[in-house]
Amino acid sequence: MESPTRQTPDPEKAPLVQHTAPINRLPPELLSRILTYMVKWNRFGLLQGYESWSQALYFCPVCRYWRDVALSTPRLWSIITLSIDFNRRYPPIILERLLAHVKRSQNTPISFKFTINGPHADPEYLDPYLNALFDEAHRWRSFEFEAPWGFNSVLMKILESTEGKLVALESLTIDVKSLEKNMFNFLQHTTPAFHSLTLISEDSDFFTCVNLASLSIPFTQITNLHLDNITTAVLALIEVCPNLVSAHFVIPALACRRYWLDDVGVRSPKKKAAPYHLSSLTQLTIEVSESSQKSSDYAFADVAIIIHSLKAPALKSFALTTDAKRFDARYDMIASKRNDEFAATLEGFLARSPDLAYLHVDCVPLKDQDLLRVMLVVPHVTELVLREVGKARKANTSDKSNNVITKTFLDALTMKRKSSALLPQLRHIRFTFRDFVSIQKPFQKFIDSRLGTSSPHPCSTLQSAYIKFTHDGYRAFDWSHLRERQRAGLAIRVFFQWVIDDDDPYDSNDEDKHYDKDEKVFLGYDTE
Repeated sequence: MESPTRQTPDPEKAPLVQHTAPINRLPPELLSRILTYMVKWNRFGLLQGYESWSQALYFCPVCRYWRDVALSTPRLWSIITLSIDFNRRYPPIILERLLAHVKRSQNTPISFKFTINGPHADPEYLDPYLNALFDEAHRWRSFEFEAPWGFNSVLMKILESTEGKLVALESLTIDVKSLEKNMFNFLQHTTPAFHSLTLISEDSDFFTCVNLASLSIPFTQITNLHLDNITTAVLALIEVCPNLVSAHFVIPALACRRYWLDDVGVRSPKKKAAPYHLSSLTQLTIEVSESSQKSSDYAFADVAIIIHSLKAPALKSFALTTDAKRFDARYDMIASKRNDEFAATLEGFLARSPDLAYLHVDCVPLKDQDLLRVMLVVPHVTELVLREVGKARKANTSDKSNNVITKTFLDALTMKRKSSALLPQLRHIRFTFRDFVSIQKPFQKFIDSRLGTSSPHPCSTLQSAYIKFTHDGYRAFDWSHLRERQRAGLAIRVFFQWVIDDDDPYDSNDEDKHYDKDEKVFLGYDTE
C-alpha cells in the first residue's frame, strides 16, 4: 500500500532515478554526517609548489546538492591547518579561503593546527592570517603548534595574543625543539574542559620536578597525555598526572641501548619501589622509535622501567610497538639476559591489569615462550595484534628471537577437548608473519578450534582474522582452507606486502620476486 506521505514517482523520471548514484539519494542529514567523517584537515599554504586546498572545498564542485549540504555543515569548515613557509609569498586567494572557512564554520568549535617550514622567521608576515583566527580564539577547541626548526617567538606571539581568550580549549599540542616555562602561562585561564596534552620535544632537561611544579598546566585535569621524550620525562609527568585515562609515550631506542652497555657511563633511571597507581588509565601505548638503528635490538630497558613504575587495574588496551624493520643480533649475548628481565617485567605489569581486552605487540624481540607467559595473565583479551620482524642479514641464522607466532604458540591457543587454551575469549586477530609455510597446519587447527562448538570448554567464536605476509613464502600457501572459513562467515583478509628498508638491497633482475609496496590481496576486500 502506498504511503500517504510519499509522493507518487513520475513515470517519466523513473529511468533517470534508477541511474542516479545512491549517495545522491541520501537524506541531507546522513550525507552531512558522511562528509564530516571524510574531512581530516583543511590546509592553507603553499606546499610543494601547488596552491593550498582543503578537503571541505572538494565537496562543493561535485553537484549543487553536495554544495548545499557542505555549506550547511559548519563542522566541515572548522578544521584548519595553517602551514607557513617564510621563503614564499602567498597569493591573496589563500587568505580569502581561510576567511571563508572561518565564516562558514559559524559558531562551531575550531580545531587549529599551525606548522612552520623553513629556517627564517618574519612574524609580521603572519599577521593577516593569524588575525583572522585570533578573533575566533574563544572557539578554539584544539590548538597544535609544530615547528621543528624552533620559532618559539612565533608561538609566544600566538599565545600572548590569545591569552585569556582560549576558554573553550580542550586539547593542546606543542612540537618544538626546546620548551620554555612561559609557553604554558595561558593555561591558567582555561576551563575544566581542558584535558588533553601532547608534548614533542628534544628538550629533556625541561621535565624536572622543579619546572613542572612552577608551570600553570592544570595537571590534575589531564586525562589524555602524549609525550615524546626520554624515560625520566615520562616518569615525571606520570607523577603529576594522576587522572590519566589514555597515555601514549614515545621513547628513543638508542638511549635505551646505551643504558645496557656497561662500558658507557650512562645509567638508566632507577626503578621506583612502589608503582604509581593510575586507577583511571584504560589505554596505554609505549612506542620505541629508531629501533632499526644498529645495536638497538632488545632496546627495552627503559620500557621495563616505565611499566614497572605503573599500576593500572582498569587498563583495557595495551600496545607496545617499535618502528623496527630488522634487528641487529650482534649483541645478543649481552641482550639475552636483559630480554628475559624485560619479559618478566611485562608479565608482572599485565598481571596487575586483569581486565585487559586489547593486546598489541609490534616488532618486539620476544620469544614465543615469553609471549605465552604473558598470555597466562591476560585471560580476558578479545583482540590480539602481533607483528614479526626480520633479523639483520649478518645476524646469526639460528637466531629466531622474533618468530613469536610459532607452532608452540599456536598450539597453546588451540582449543582442545581435554584441556583449555589460552585466551578463551579471543574474537579478533591481526597477525603479520615473516615465515608462514612452516606453521600453516598449526594455524589451520587454531582457526578451526576457534570456530567450532565441539570443545567442552567455553570459548568465544573467532569473528575476524587479518593476516599479512611480508615475505614471499605466501607462494606455497594453501588458500582453500581459509576460503572455506570465509564462506562459513569468518571475516578475513589475507594479503602480501613486501617491506623494503635501506639494509635490504635486492637484485632488480630477479623477476621471481615482487619488491614493491603494493599489496596483493588474496582473500577479503581490496583497498584499490
